[in-house]
Amino acid sequence: MKTRHCLVFHAVFHWIIWNQNIHQSEALRISGKLRSLVTLPCTYNVAYYGLTEMCWVRDRCSQMSAYSCSNELLKTDGKSIISRVNTKYNLAGDIERGDVSLTIHNLTMGDEGPYCCRVEYSGPFNDKKEDVILSVKPEALRISGKLRSSVSLPCTYNVTYYGLAAMCWGQGGCSEMSALFCSNVLFATVGKKITYDLKRRYNLSGDIERGDVSLTIHNLTMGDEGPYCCWVEYSGGNNKKEDIILSVKDEALQISGKLRSSVSLPCTYNVTYYGLAAMCWGQDGCCDMSAFSCSKVLLKTDGKNIIYRLNTKYSMSGDIERGNVSLTIHNVTMGDEGPYCCRVEYSGGNNKKEDIILSVKDDRPFKCLSDNGTLDSAAECQSNADSLICRFMNQSTILDKKVCNDAGAVVPVQTVLHFAEGLLSNVTDWKNASDTEKHKVASQFLENMESAVVAAALGLRKAGNTNWTTPTLDLQIGFIERGNITGSDMMTLQAKGNTLNVYSSTIIGDKDSALLAFMSYSNLESIIGTHLVAEDGRKFQKLPKFYSKVVTVTKGNRESHELNGTVNVTFQEVQGKAGGDTGEEKVCAFWDSSAEGGYWSTVGCKLVTWSDTHTECSCSHLSSFAVLMALYEIKNTGHQVILHWITIVGLPISLLCLLISIGTFLCCQSIQSLNTTIRTHMCLNLFLAEVLFLIAISIKVRTVFCAIVAGGLHFLLLAAFAWMCLESVQLCLMVLNLKVVNFSRVRVIRRRFIYPIGYGCPAVIVVISAAVNAEGYGTDSMCWLNLEKDFIWSFLGPVCFIILVNTILFSITLWILKGKISSLNADVSRIKESRILTFKAMAQFVMLGCSWIFGAFQIKADTIVMSYLFTIINVTQGVFIFCIYCLLNSQVRREYLSCFNKMCRSKKVETSDIYSSTMTTHSAMVLKTVDSLSPKSEVTWNLDTDESMNKEN
Repeated sequence: MKTRHCLVFHAVFHWIIWNQNIHQSEALRISGKLRSLVTLPCTYNVAYYGLTEMCWVRDRCSQMSAYSCSNELLKTDGKSIISRVNTKYNLAGDIERGDVSLTIHNLTMGDEGPYCCRVEYSGPFNDKKEDVILSVKPEALRISGKLRSSVSLPCTYNVTYYGLAAMCWGQGGCSEMSALFCSNVLFATVGKKITYDLKRRYNLSGDIERGDVSLTIHNLTMGDEGPYCCWVEYSGGNNKKEDIILSVKDEALQISGKLRSSVSLPCTYNVTYYGLAAMCWGQDGCCDMSAFSCSKVLLKTDGKNIIYRLNTKYSMSGDIERGNVSLTIHNVTMGDEGPYCCRVEYSGGNNKKEDIILSVKDDRPFKCLSDNGTLDSAAECQSNADSLICRFMNQSTILDKKVCNDAGAVVPVQTVLHFAEGLLSNVTDWKNASDTEKHKVASQFLENMESAVVAAALGLRKAGNTNWTTPTLDLQIGFIERGNITGSDMMTLQAKGNTLNVYSSTIIGDKDSALLAFMSYSNLESIIGTHLVAEDGRKFQKLPKFYSKVVTVTKGNRESHELNGTVNVTFQEVQGKAGGDTGEEKVCAFWDSSAEGGYWSTVGCKLVTWSDTHTECSCSHLSSFAVLMALYEIKNTGHQVILHWITIVGLPISLLCLLISIGTFLCCQSIQSLNTTIRTHMCLNLFLAEVLFLIAISIKVRTVFCAIVAGGLHFLLLAAFAWMCLESVQLCLMVLNLKVVNFSRVRVIRRRFIYPIGYGCPAVIVVISAAVNAEGYGTDSMCWLNLEKDFIWSFLGPVCFIILVNTILFSITLWILKGKISSLNADVSRIKESRILTFKAMAQFVMLGCSWIFGAFQIKADTIVMSYLFTIINVTQGVFIFCIYCLLNSQVRREYLSCFNKMCRSKKVETSDIYSSTMTTHSAMVLKTVDSLSPKSEVTWNLDTDESMNKEN
């Protein structure tokens, strides 16, 4: 009996163990990220088990009681949560559907470990127990701060749940800390009391009593970069450890110094912590230096003493042994501007690198060449001092040294006048200089004059206006003081007929006094050129020209060019240049200097009023000004689009007609003659010219290929006009032959002469034009002849000559025909033929000649009507030639009809037509005698139809 009881007990025990193992599987492993949320999954079958109680415990299921949860984090009654430790834990799923997964918010490292989900099924020992192991990835929070600024490293804890806790901040990763407290402690508290503060740079700016223990670091340095650990000691040893990685952006310190004074670039390090360290200063950014030493070294120390310096310009005014290694630069120049690097070599290779950007402010009221290194370029001329530009640069350097002398000596006005006289009285010497050299000289000259005049005027300090006049320069200087002006006072200066008007308050600004200088130059326009850039980006049809003299307005203040108001300059016209071309506009412009030389710009300037003799301009800044006469391109974009589409659609049609005409002239045997040969070559040249034109309008960049296309267009169009002229000559000779009685006196053009004339003359013109001005082929907008320097007349000149010759020849031809027609029967074939050919050639001459007459007017004046006429006539030339020489010619029409019938009619129709033709055709033997009075009469027999008796040529 006893044995039987033992067997029953063992059976019950194994059944319990087996039942528990069924409901307790191997632990699920879940991973979460620090400061994020994570869900631990747990579900059960509500349909089978019904709604039942459950709980989550912070422990393994095997350690729990067999009957109920203990120390649970969260508990439900099957429908809702009935208890939980805090709001950190939540059930995000649908409880009534059996989803009891646990969500943990704001994960900390203390949340790592085992969790148990226990679902209490009905019946003994039948509960579901599911283990979940949570691991937390300690990904450090990354915070970025700026050098020499403040930054806050966030860290908070739940005071309501944990109470006020001791905490500390350490410089290092939490994993590197000891198990008991922070290492490399920066700051520590116990409750709300601060117990340790390494430096005043560290403090807690939040509310400690509310759990905000964020660390604020002031005056960040590059040494502050790296990991930090926020350690909060909860009761029970469940401490919070939070890693934060701080990165420091090395934004360079900006230091400003004054020209010719001293400036200090600050740099210090902690001698107490790092000990005395070697260091160096380099004139470059720290990021551009090598890993081991400074580049462009200015100064070095061994920790106690200076062991190297570039020159006495650099020194250290601080106490080196206390870590003050600030660099002092004496007699600062504009060349000292830029980045500097202070490099301190700490032991262990953890070097300090600090960038500083130095800017130099020039308090002088004028500029000097040495400020921008221009003297170096003048030094390059020492090897070639006799060149024109180097002679000017040497004179410029001499003047600059007098103006910018350190002793502050007064510059005599006569020195300035003599400098201007040296350049402006010898402008013919610059005739062969390149435009770039001229622009550089002009920019340098204007800058020299501004600085020199201001320097001379500062030495005078004479109230009122003072003026000097030479043949090449007119100068007037005005000096004003704040006590002597009112808001309505107008300053007026005059120079060579030009007048400057400006309010005194605009010139003086916030200063106590100011001077204003107004200069007008003679002959400077011969050097400076008229390269103009419009503010709105509009292009010009040709190079602008000067309407006025060049003037300069400047004042004794380096910040002079931008004004709160405006200056008004009234220009007097240059003698003999008042009458501009139709369509030209007056443009107010200022000279904008650049490294390449400079150019005229319209920015900040506008035209106020104008007349036949004077023009008034208003500008918002001071500079050198002039009035230019400019001929703009067509401004109406709508018309440009229409003209473009007329060209794109019309030219292909014209090309097709020209191609058919050429084929007709070559293949149609009944019209073969010298006239037809001439027309064939004329059409061939027009065809090739229009093909090249389609290529030319698609090229928007000035290249060698563009110049070749422009040259090809030049040649082909001239050749077309040359062949048209040959046809006029041939027609005139045909009409003159009507008056000839003796055959030996008949005038004709020999075929061996027409090709040299038709192609040789245009080729000679193009070759000479290219030799004289090769840059005239191609523009920035299209591949055609450049309008600058009147190069377009290399085309328009020959065209106008041919038009004149053709007009004379046609007049002679018509006069002879008029006499012949009135004295003879109008049906005489030779007279009728000559008359028809003459009128056709005249119509062709009008089409081809008039188009370029309109083109010439378009070049001289920007008119929409001329542009439309020029474009429409040009794109319809091929159609016109095809109509008058092919469609209106009865012989050509018969040839077309014959070809069409041969291609279209069937065999039967062809047989019927042949039979019908045989029955109805009447033959006639016609005897033609050419000049019966000639000793060499020519008799020909022709077999013609009745229709051929009335043919038209």
